[in-house]
Amino acid sequence: MQDKIQKLEQRIQILTKALNDLQNNYEEKVLELSIIRKTADLFTYEFDLKEACSKTLDILYLELLPEHSSILIRNPDTNIFEPYAVKGKKIPGKGLKKGLSTLFGNRFRMGVGAAGWAAQNKKIIYIPDVTKDTRFFEGFEQKVKISSLICVPLLNQDNVEGVLNLSHSSVNAFPKRNLNFLNILMKSIGAGIGNIRLFNEYTEANSSLLKANQDLQNTLNDLHETRKVILNSEKLSGIRVLAAGIAHEFNNILAGIYGYSELSLLNKNPYEIEANIKNILKLSDRGTEIVENLLTFAGKSKISKKTININTILKRLIKIIRPEFDNLGIALKEEYGKLDQIRCDSNQISQVFVQLMANAKDSMVEYNGGTISIITSQKKDLIQVNIVDTGKGIEPEILENIFDPFVTTKGAFGGGIPERHGLGLSLAYGIIKEHGGDIKIVSQPSNGCKVTVLLPSGPSRK
Repeated sequence: MQDKIQKLEQRIQILTKALNDLQNNYEEKVLELSIIRKTADLFTYEFDLKEACSKTLDILYLELLPEHSSILIRNPDTNIFEPYAVKGKKIPGKGLKKGLSTLFGNRFRMGVGAAGWAAQNKKIIYIPDVTKDTRFFEGFEQKVKISSLICVPLLNQDNVEGVLNLSHSSVNAFPKRNLNFLNILMKSIGAGIGNIRLFNEYTEANSSLLKANQDLQNTLNDLHETRKVILNSEKLSGIRVLAAGIAHEFNNILAGIYGYSELSLLNKNPYEIEANIKNILKLSDRGTEIVENLLTFAGKSKISKKTININTILKRLIKIIRPEFDNLGIALKEEYGKLDQIRCDSNQISQVFVQLMANAKDSMVEYNGGTISIITSQKKDLIQVNIVDTGKGIEPEILENIFDPFVTTKGAFGGGIPERHGLGLSLAYGIIKEHGGDIKIVSQPSNGCKVTVLLPSGPSRK
């Protein structure tokens, strides 16, 4: 009976020990799961990498009780590991920072020392007693009292993000069974570090993109304002071309008004006086029309598209500019074919032809005159306006890029006279393109130039 009782007591002791081991193992697993959950939660809301590393050490310090711990992060550009967080108790005779920096605070390269070896091989270094394992740091325990050491590479898939170091002054301070847990933890922390890197890279890239967009918008605004200034300057250049003709027209109008006024004062016949007044009114209307055309060209009146014949635009324009061209010895020959009407912005189309006429005139000034032929025709639904001059022509290297902004044979950019910005043909080309048309130029040096403007008849395609 006594033997049975002893055996039963022994079995109870074995079962009790087994239950205690299970309880301890259960509590240890709960603790490990708690650490994993806390670190995982940490990396979901913390996006400052140094702060995340520091808080991670706080969690491990409370749960695993290392005396010293650190996390070093790999710089992807230099492949050097740099300390982001260091924690531990003060070392007698040395300050915390100074003492720990001997082990954990120094930067190191892949493969150098225990932590470097762990990172290079992507395996945990577990040393329960450093006095019996001096592969990585012989005599190191004399500088800082360390007996147990674990170096954990922090892996984000196959990429090493950093290294976690844990140490203690006691031998076997970290049970070997912790290695399975640390294998899980190193991937969790590594993934968290990788996510923070991606978030910070995205934030930095997004910030750079926003700044670049703002800089681009500012540049576009500046370009828009500059374009308006230069466009107005080009319009004024065109107005100068018209000025001589307008002055001639106004002189004729004023002379007519003066003459009819004198006749009315000398004449007693009321019918003749009435006729003179009507003629004065017609001349006034003509002056008003010229002013309105000038204001429209200068962009001071409301611009709208309307149906009009291209021949009409050309005839009005040539009537104004002819006096100046005559004074320069330049003959204007007109040959108008039968054209359909086109719906267009007559102000813009007028600007195009003023620019083309001005270019032709300038190319003949040094030749002391010449001839400009204006020929219109239509093939099916395509209206064609040819402006042919006998001027100096265009060099091939300039002709190749003639419609590019700031390309010119005259003025500040071209070195000729008069001054131009080199935007006239570029703007003219843009206007014709907006009306669904095209401009083609054929020229050879010293053999004149032929400019062909093509426009679709009927409603504008744009």
